[in-house]
Amino acid sequence: MILAGKIGASVTAEISTMKVLEEIDALKTMGIVPEKFLMVPRLIAITMAIPLLVALADFIGIFGGVLVARFFLGTPPASFLREMSNIVHLQDFLIGLGKTMVFDL
Repeated sequence: MILAGKIGASVTAEISTMKVLEEIDALKTMGIVPEKFLMVPRLIAITMAIPLLVALADFIGIFGGVLVARFFLGTPPASFLREMSNIVHLQDFLIGLGKTMVFDL
């Protein structure tokens, strides 16, 4: 939700500035459809970036779990990762990434 708000506000501010500076009118004068020219690249970038951010957050979370298990519980990292792979399957990770691709639109 925070990411959607930040991205939405940023894109809105940028397009509003372009409207004030008459850049959108210039695009129309050149025969370019402003909606396609301005929004499609941003939509593609958001669609690609959000799943990558979620995957990075997943790996950082796993690393944090390894650190907590090591320093507070005395569990070796290899043992933690082995037990985690028994409980959390690759399918769970892929379903989570799939959800981000659906919900980021």
